[in-house]
Formats: sequence, C-alpha cells, structure tokens
Amino acid sequence: MAAIEEHHGALVDLVNPLQGTDSQRNFSHGNCLPLVDMPWGMTAWSLQTRNEARWFFHSDDRHLFGLRATHQPSPWMGDYGYVLMMPQAGQLAKNRRSWSSSYRQEQATIRPHLLDVNLLRYGVRLQFAPTERCAVMRLTFGDRPGGRLLFDLLDAEGEIQIEGSTVTVRTMAQSGSAHKDFCTHLVAEFDCPLLADQSGVENGVAWTELDLPPSREVTVRLSTSFISDAQCRINVAREIGTQSFDEVSAAGAAEWNRMLGQIEVDGLNDEQQRTFYTCLYRALLFPRATHELDKNGRQVHYSFFDGQVHDGPMYTDNGYWDTYRTVYPLLSILHPKRLAEMTEAWLNVYRESGWLPKWASPGHRGVMIGSHIDAVLADAYAKGIDVDWDLALEAMLKHATQEHPTGRTGRDGVRQYLELGYVPQDEIRESASETMDYAYDDWCIAQIAKGLGRVDVFRDFMERSKNYRNVFDPKVGFMRGRNRDGSWVEPFNPLDWGGSYVEGSVWQCGWAVQHDIPGLIELMGGREAFLAKLNELLDTPPDFNIGSYACEIHEMSEMAAVDFGQYAHSNQPSHHLLYLFTAAGDPATTQRWVRRVMDELYNSGPQGFCGDEDNGEMSSWYIFNALGFYPLTPGQSRYTLGSLLVRRARIHLENGNTLEIDAANNSAAAVYVAQAEINGKPCELNQIDHFDLMAGGILRFDMNPMKCNYSGG
Repeated sequence: MAAIEEHHGALVDLVNPLQGTDSQRNFSHGNCLPLVDMPWGMTAWSLQTRNEARWFFHSDDRHLFGLRATHQPSPWMGDYGYVLMMPQAGQLAKNRRSWSSSYRQEQATIRPHLLDVNLLRYGVRLQFAPTERCAVMRLTFGDRPGGRLLFDLLDAEGEIQIEGSTVTVRTMAQSGSAHKDFCTHLVAEFDCPLLADQSGVENGVAWTELDLPPSREVTVRLSTSFISDAQCRINVAREIGTQSFDEVSAAGAAEWNRMLGQIEVDGLNDEQQRTFYTCLYRALLFPRATHELDKNGRQVHYSFFDGQVHDGPMYTDNGYWDTYRTVYPLLSILHPKRLAEMTEAWLNVYRESGWLPKWASPGHRGVMIGSHIDAVLADAYAKGIDVDWDLALEAMLKHATQEHPTGRTGRDGVRQYLELGYVPQDEIRESASETMDYAYDDWCIAQIAKGLGRVDVFRDFMERSKNYRNVFDPKVGFMRGRNRDGSWVEPFNPLDWGGSYVEGSVWQCGWAVQHDIPGLIELMGGREAFLAKLNELLDTPPDFNIGSYACEIHEMSEMAAVDFGQYAHSNQPSHHLLYLFTAAGDPATTQRWVRRVMDELYNSGPQGFCGDEDNGEMSSWYIFNALGFYPLTPGQSRYTLGSLLVRRARIHLENGNTLEIDAANNSAAAVYVAQAEINGKPCELNQIDHFDLMAGGILRFDMNPMKCNYSGG
C-alpha cells in the first residue's frame, strides 16, 4: 500500500469548533456549540454571545458576554451546571445585559485545546486551555485601569464565595432530571491577590478585583466537580498540578492529535480533510464522562439518580434514539475500552435508579421514542464488549414489559403494545414509529438472550420483533397508525408530518425495520416494488404538510431547503435509508447518493450540517461513509459497503493492529465499487464483518466511474 501523505502541521489545527454554529430555533445547521473540551470531558467551555438560556452562541455575533462552563448536549435539552465568566477592565459593569464586549472572530483562535480571544471593549486578552474536568485561564490586561473577573450564576440557584485568592461557586442549575441535592462545584484559584475591599457578590454575580502584577498577566486555575469543593481540588491537583498555561495547552493539543491521528487519511481535498477531522472531534465529545478520581485514584461518581457517591464510571448527555445509529458502532472500532466503560455506566444507571436510560441529561429524561439503549447494548454485545450481560438482559426485560411510573424512561404504551402487538394511535401519539422502534428493540434484546442461552426469551422477543408488520397497510403500501379497535387512522396522506410518526412523515419514518429488511421487502411486494418505492422517495419533491404539528418545525424547513427529495438527511430516521438500496441488490444507487450527501450536505464551517448534529451522530455518519462502510443494523457485527471519499486510510486500532483502506483509483468521478476485499477475501453481499476489520490488514476497494452492479457474490 502506498504511504499516507503527511499532513504538515497538527491535526488539531484542522478542527473548526465553529462547525454547525450558524443555528437558531427555527433552522439548524447543527445546533452546535464551539466547545473547547477534551474527549468526553466532564465540563466543556463555550463562548457566549447571546443573553439566552439555550441558543447562547451564534457564529454571526461579534459581541461576547463571556466564557461559559457548560454541560448542554443540545439546545433542545437545555444546560445544567453552568457558570458564566467575564474579564473586565476599566469601569465595573455588574449587569450582564450591559457588560458585553466586541471581539473579532477572524482574529480569535478557537480550537478544541485552546481559546485565544481579545475583548476589544476592555483591552483584555483571554486565553483558555481545558483538561477533562479542569482548565487554566490566562488573562492579560492592557493599559486600562484595574482588572477583574466576574462570575455569573445566570439566575440559577446557588452561591459564590470569595476568600483569599480563591472563588468557590456552587450552582444548582439543572434541567429538573437530577436528584434534588444535585450541585455543580467550581473552584477558581488566582495566582495574584484579590482586593477584598473592591470585590463582592450581589444577586448571583461576583466580581473579583485583581491586584495585578507588573506584567499585568494573571493565571486562574479552574476545577469542577459534581461531588464537592474538596474533589475540585483533587481534580485540579491531578490534572494540572504545577503545569503552566502553555504546558496545559500543549498537553491538550498532544492528546487531541493522538486521538485524531488514530485515523490517517489521504486523497481528500483541503476542505474534505477539515470536515473529516472536525467531524471526528465532534464524534469524541459525547457521551460526557461524569466520574472523577478520588484521592486514592479510585473511580467514583455522583449519582444523578439517588444523590449518593458510588464507585465506578458514569456517563451522561446522550439521546440513544440518535446515537445508537453511528456513534456507538464507531466507538466499537476506535475505542472499545471506552465503550466498555460506557456500557458499564449504563448498567450503573440501572443499579442506582432501577431503570436503564432513554435520554440522559444528566438524569432520566422522557424524550424521544423507543428504548434504543437496547440497540446500544446489543451492538456492544455483538462487538465483544465484556460486562455483566445477565444484568443487562434483566434491565432490558424490565422496560420491555413494565411502564415507568412517571414516563421519564422506558417505553410509552408498552402495556398496549404487549396486548395488541402494536401501539394504538388513539391512546399513544407517534404510534407507528413507536411500534416499529419497539419491534427493532425487541430484536436487539433477542440477540443478547440468544448469546446467553436464554432460548425462551430469544424466541419470545424474535416473535415480538415482527410486530412492525401490524402497522403496515398493504392498501396504501405504507406503515401507518391504527387505533385500538384495529381501524387505520384516517385520513392518510404520505406528506403529513407527525400524528403516527415522529419528526417526519411516513416517507422518512416508515423504513425503521433495520433488523428485518427481507421481511420489509416482502411486505412491500418484493424486491422490484421495494426499490421502486425507494426511488419514489428520492424522486418526490421535498414537500410536506405540517400535519399534527402546530407550525412548520425546523426539520421540515431543513428538508425543504435541499434537493434530495423526501430523503431528509437533516434528521436521524433517514440516515440508513440509502443503504436499503444495497440490501435490496442495488448498491450503485446507495453509492451514488451517499457520495452526493457527503459532497453537498457537509462542510467544516458554521453551516456544516443540514440539521441537528446530535451528540456526534451526524459526524459519525460522515466518518463511516468517508471510510467506505456503514452500520446498517446496529446489534449485529456486519457493516454495509458504501462509496468512500478517501483514496487511502490507516486506522490504528486499540488492540495494536492496523487496518489499511486502499482505494488507489478513487476520485471524484469514481463513485462505484467494482470490487471490495479484505486481506484477499471478497466482501460478499457488500458486507464486511467487524472482527475482520479488527484483525487489521488491508481493506481494498476497486473503484469505477461507470455504474457497477457489484453485489459481492
């Protein structure tokens, strides 16, 4: 294999955290924040440009309200454990609404490991470097008199104390999903004295007047904890110690370069390369690790569920409906040890709350549909992750048979689903989507049961996995909602959004049968009819009716903004649809369209995505497809081939093996895969097994500019 071309400069310099930040409530280009953070860091940090609770940064803004400690996984979920910090010089401004400062974004440095920005109003240079739970801030004050750093609780309940050269912040800010005693602790230690008679706290805002040294440069060590102030000091001693600002920044750059360098690519143009590594950065931010190391180096965590401190790992800030599709399969390749730790964390959620999570932020949130933690667990099981799988099966069986008393997790309408074999629309909204998702999740449970020798559970849940058939109406040729009495919901229009479907119409939501594609093909009248329906989806203009929604929601607007027919890449239910062509024997259409999606709907800039980039899911879709394969059915060990962007890639695996991808004749014109093989073995049926990839070697693609119907047989 030809050598991978060297990138001249650090890979972290290719990352643009501003990707996806040109977003607002009614139109999303990612709904991202420009996070300065370490991989899976417990606390992230973002500039704040708007005095708003959720959409508090926009790439067009040129005024800053400060730097925010944030745990927000999505503006739709909101933030928790947040604190805003703002340096000032000159006259004191204690009102957040009046203290903003202009900045020149084009002159600022915003990287995962480093923030460097000048506050023009105050003549202050703010530099910032994170660790996993801590950070170092360096403030350089110009010739304006005085200098201070403000801390703002942003109207949340909490307290701020100033003592000596230390500021201690305790904020109870949360989404309502954590234990009543939840508190985020932040300790700021200054390397210069604070002028006590000129500092103070008022209405949740603290200002620390600094006794500036002759250099007018001040360093602040920041530490955070969900456990205690004392744990903050343990964290900062371990993660920063006596390191200088430059040393912390350099260590952060080295770690990000190590993580990004796990995949070396060749054959991408400059923009594609920036997009690739920026997407890889986003794929490594969530779920957020919330465990800490005590004074003995033991892993401990505050439980968002029972308010106690427990041993072991904990993660949060994840919506499994989104992330099961790509994030966890990607982790199974790149970071299986980390994936094992995350899987153990989900079992800790069950141990501490009695239920597995559905949407974690930071505790149970009853948002979105299905119980796709089942898919996350089944995929980890299929990839050889080692945890207490008997306990995992026990936990999955609970939410597959019992309703959660408050609906914060588990399956809505599971009682009706068990009784009728489908979820009735006259009792539970989004019923067709719920039914399809429960059938898939039942299949996921069955896979683990089979491996554990639980034949009775396997047979029962495999039978349940066919329940998607109960919401297919052969008269209209689509999945649709039905009522308790068995009648179909009327009227039916395939362009109607909502009602029996979630965040889409039947065009986007009616294909959620990844676990039984042959059965779906049979339902739709066989291979030719199935392919005809898929092509109709691509050929139908991106029209919509608002249906049961009160207005045009952002997902509708985003689909209508691009010419991809009813294929709404802007939302997760569409993300596997193009691979259904390959599953039905037409890989050429898959390959042509996935290449077009990568070319037209992704970039590294503020408009980098065509919809919400949910916790790394859309980014991971890009990474998989740029490398040439995709997890069509999470919960099994096979991937489906697509049309890769790279000519060559080298993936350094955690087990010490190296997987090389070779498509030497790839180009913008060579879209189709004429042949693919791994270590000389043909990839039959356009599929490749996870364990073949993990064994390393060479995955070779022979690309062709002409349409090729290679099926691998």
